[in-house]
Amino acid sequence: MKMKKLLLAMALLMLVSGSRLQAAADRKVLILEIPRLSLADIGPGLPHLHRLVSGGAVGLMTNALPNPLTPEEIYLAFNTGVRARIPADSYRFHDAGETVAGGPAGAVYRSFTGWRVSGANAVNLDIQALLQNEQFAEGSLGHFGRLLHQRRIRTAVIGNIDSDAPRRPAAAALMDATGKVDRGAVGTATLRADPDFPYGIRTDGAAVLSFWRRYHRGAGVTLLTLGDLERLQRFSVYLSEERAAFFRGQVLREYDRLVGAVLDELDPGCEMVMLFCPTPPDRPLVGNERLAPVVIRGPGYGRGILSSGSTRRAGLVTLEDLPKTVLRFVGISGRTGYSGSNLAAVPGDWRRIAALQERLVLNYSVRWPLLTGYGYFLIGIVLAGLMSFIFQQGRHLPAVSWIYLFCLTIPGVFLLEAIWDPVDWSGIIGWTALLMAAVFGGVLFLARADLWRSLSGLSLFTLAVMVADALTNGILELRSFLGYSAIAGARYYGIGNEYLGFFLGAYIMAVSLNLERLGRFRAKLLWVLLGLVTLLIVHPNLGANIGGGVSALLGLGLTTYFWLGRRVRWRELGMLLGGILVVLLMVGLWDLTLNRRVMTHFGQLIMFIKADGWQALIDMAGRKLEMNYALISSSPWTLVLLALLCAGPLLYKFQPPAVAAQFQKYPGPLRGLVGLSWTALIALVVNDSGIVAAATMMVFGVALLLVIASAELAERRSGQTLSEELTIR
Repeated sequence: MKMKKLLLAMALLMLVSGSRLQAAADRKVLILEIPRLSLADIGPGLPHLHRLVSGGAVGLMTNALPNPLTPEEIYLAFNTGVRARIPADSYRFHDAGETVAGGPAGAVYRSFTGWRVSGANAVNLDIQALLQNEQFAEGSLGHFGRLLHQRRIRTAVIGNIDSDAPRRPAAAALMDATGKVDRGAVGTATLRADPDFPYGIRTDGAAVLSFWRRYHRGAGVTLLTLGDLERLQRFSVYLSEERAAFFRGQVLREYDRLVGAVLDELDPGCEMVMLFCPTPPDRPLVGNERLAPVVIRGPGYGRGILSSGSTRRAGLVTLEDLPKTVLRFVGISGRTGYSGSNLAAVPGDWRRIAALQERLVLNYSVRWPLLTGYGYFLIGIVLAGLMSFIFQQGRHLPAVSWIYLFCLTIPGVFLLEAIWDPVDWSGIIGWTALLMAAVFGGVLFLARADLWRSLSGLSLFTLAVMVADALTNGILELRSFLGYSAIAGARYYGIGNEYLGFFLGAYIMAVSLNLERLGRFRAKLLWVLLGLVTLLIVHPNLGANIGGGVSALLGLGLTTYFWLGRRVRWRELGMLLGGILVVLLMVGLWDLTLNRRVMTHFGQLIMFIKADGWQALIDMAGRKLEMNYALISSSPWTLVLLALLCAGPLLYKFQPPAVAAQFQKYPGPLRGLVGLSWTALIALVVNDSGIVAAATMMVFGVALLLVIASAELAERRSGQTLSEELTIR
């Protein structure tokens, strides 16, 4: 009897698992690639594209690939999960039967590689050159195709973006480690001659539809490229605006008919279509536009907005999310080797995404002039103060200090301004001026026009705004002109390195200037504050900045010892380093257990180390050092900054008499300044753009130096005045 029950249970288990495997096997994915298409193009005049977009989940894809973006880089990143610098036209795909150099491309491929090829394949003739490219880790090329082939899922690629030369980068997305795609129609068979169209060729919709019907049933993942908008973009310098608009409308109407025919033949119960527009249309007036529309429609992806754990922002997805989502849909999950997240659909109106794209692009276009203008203006103020000190005995130094403190409102003001999110210059100037005046006026009133108390008040204001934003996982920093941008694709939530520096600098100044008010519980309170600040910065659901947390715990830990007048020996360093290990352990456990869908970069790093060994950590460290070196070497001002950072600890260790006298006079502030220098140096080392955090941290350090210099000047003048009065008497 027991044996019968056991056999029955095994049979039921096999039946259930078999049905699941069959369901996964029946699932198919169509990736519909239309380069240079934007959401603004899609309206009721294109009924089939409108049906696809309005009935699916819509998002904007960002990526961290460097400018200029090329389709070759995008599709290799899709395939490999590796960001590599690949120039345009760097690899050649052909149908195996297509004529190349007087013979079939398949024969040329076989002569290059020695690998077998079938007549239906599409082949990469430059696969050996890519395999020898040091940017790709061993085994990364062909990763996506290899995962599909391990599950016996076939691939197919149809279409191209040929112009005056063959160009078929989309095939790289689905290729395996040998540079092959199972079924290919990437050659001229998908084109028709049209002497009136740019380059004399255009997509043959009937041929594309025929190939799709032929390959669709046998392929689990099919990529269909419609390349006329890309051809039109490349030819646009020779066209008037009216002629370009005419051709664009013509192409979109033809695309719409083709998409309608394809959608009518898809099975909505088991097939997913992903509309993927890897390169957006160029718009010179707003600079480099990098956001690309993505639409997914199929089981689990109804009408709404795409949500990604990688960005934690509804409507924003990353390039790495796409291959992971496709693989999961066809039944491949677990450790796929991609750092992205599986996409989900949440309720929302797709037209909101079109509006979001416009605002993000405009926000990004004004960031650089605001950021550089703010930085150079601060440098100009400091230089003016130095000139006044050298040539005019500091006559204008107090005025310079007040102007600098007025500009110190900017970090907090730009965060508050993100609530209204102005993107036109009149709105930006108006809101900035209004908020700066309100904040500075309030601080000035409460501080009774005292420089010391004003610096303290501005530091506390910056801290308050940043703490509030960190508690919402950085919802304002994404839109702040001094924060990170979704278009750049480096960070989407938490505390970025720019505001990390402002936060740590403001904290050190606030504590340094109010140290005497902490009373007899000073030591305990300082250590509690250190723990809270570190937790706020490092927690995956708050600041989510591991490098920032390490900088805070180690840098502010040293600063706390300085404030308390304690020597820092090996024992103290060991305690701080032990604290860092505890923090890393806690963050890792939180990510791996409670945050699996919205895992931070640190959690993903742990997963990669587990899968690939310590080489993943070495590669990450190498990338951070490379980025820091590029940023440090980009401007001579960074060398000045490094010299200033090193000067603080050296003057503290080897104090000349004049410096020692100042430390006796201003013990809390100057010890804090030394701690700020150490914290900035640590942030420089442990963050991938640490020089940025160090620079923004020193914004508050320079403010303290100006205030001290103004106080010394005022004291000297009051002493001179008293001496003159005594002489007269």
